[in-house]
Amino acid sequence: MGQGKWYPGESLPRWAFTCIWAKNGTPLWTHDDLIADESKDYGFGPDDAKRFIKGLVQVLGITDQYVRPAYEDIFYFLYKERRLPVNVDPSDSKLKDPEERARMTAVFEKDLGQVIGYVLPIQYGSWKTGPWPFKSGELFLLPGDSPIGLRLPMDGLPWVSKADYPYLIETDPMAYRTHQSGPGIPGNAADPVSSSVEKEKKAAVPEEPLPDLSKGSSAKEIIRTALCVQHRNGRLYVFMPPLEKADHYFELISAVEKTAQNLKMPVTIEGYLPPFDPNLNVMKITPDPGVLEVNIHPAPTWEDLVKTTTDLYDIARLNRLGTENFCWTVDIPAPAGKPYRDRRPNPSRQPCPAASGSIEKSCRLL
Repeated sequence: MGQGKWYPGESLPRWAFTCIWAKNGTPLWTHDDLIADESKDYGFGPDDAKRFIKGLVQVLGITDQYVRPAYEDIFYFLYKERRLPVNVDPSDSKLKDPEERARMTAVFEKDLGQVIGYVLPIQYGSWKTGPWPFKSGELFLLPGDSPIGLRLPMDGLPWVSKADYPYLIETDPMAYRTHQSGPGIPGNAADPVSSSVEKEKKAAVPEEPLPDLSKGSSAKEIIRTALCVQHRNGRLYVFMPPLEKADHYFELISAVEKTAQNLKMPVTIEGYLPPFDPNLNVMKITPDPGVLEVNIHPAPTWEDLVKTTTDLYDIARLNRLGTENFCWTVDIPAPAGKPYRDRRPNPSRQPCPAASGSIEKSCRLL
């Protein structure tokens, strides 16, 4: 679950549900009962979120000393409350902005000092973590009601120069890839956690001490990506950080599933999607104004496309929705071991794309 399209005039992007699976059939998540039901209240609270993230760091073999509790910005909401008219309270319908009214009501109905979730600074490299020092001493989230992974106060982290900033550069989609059997972690070992993680689990040794934070120095050692665990509406949500490779992403997903299995706690995965990988299929459902948009994965054959389309139309009909085809996209896969950029198209000898390529189809459910 993540963010979808952001339309003009709307304060936030819309939601998007994404389904990802390996083309070779290797399961990326093996326990269906550990995927939380969005309509069910499991009664999870801040203690459960803390227990989950503590269990996750044990699976990853890293220290838990840098796990940070996240809070709403008390001073911001006290400032907003002080600016209200004397005869209006935060839940009063006289407030002009209904979203702001609902947001303030939700905040003031609970203790302002309550933990909203937990944040684990994390970076790939046999998985490592590190400190997140803030001037206030606590991690106060940006105001809003989005998942905490989208409200992290990144500007409050120690300054780093542009030359030292650890930019995340995803693998070039056109780059040559040595593996063709699927993402590197799932299915390549009996244990869902990679051998590199197992090596780190020999001893959870604390990370490097706090780097030099003297004024003017560039804090290039600070990790600037984080995984978050948040309790909302009685459910646990795990916010995935951005990563450079799909292999790293699914290694972390495997650790999340193993933690959920150990603690018997179903979770919902949200946040960043895995980087592009030609061994993955992706299907998305997003809301457009008045319709649901279903973006179907490329089909390797015409028969597969017909089956997928027929199934989609049947599901739409059973949910009393109409269907409208509005886009066809032809996707011709590159030959094994040969990136697109090395191909020299020759119209005189290229076969018909619809006959030899993959076909991607988008539909709208009215």
